[in-house]
Amino acid sequence: MFYKYEFIKHQKFRELHFHFLYFLRKIKNVKSNSSFVPKKYFHASFLNNDGKIAPSGVQNKSLTDAFKSFFTVFRALDRKNKDV
Repeated sequence: MFYKYEFIKHQKFRELHFHFLYFLRKIKNVKSNSSFVPKKYFHASFLNNDGKIAPSGVQNKSLTDAFKSFFTVFRALDRKNKDV
């Protein structure tokens, strides 16, 4: 059976992958009471001038919500699970 799919441009995918890995490295030792502040956890090229997540200069609320949700769950993990 055939399905229609939207082609993903490799450049954008690689860029998002780079920023996600950068984010993971930055939150590795985050404490359980830390708050989600994009300027602390993302490379400047992924943010706008206000410090909000804005790939290609366009603020993206759904991407911000996804990273914030991940951050919230990750910070609650114990050290062993964070390392995994």
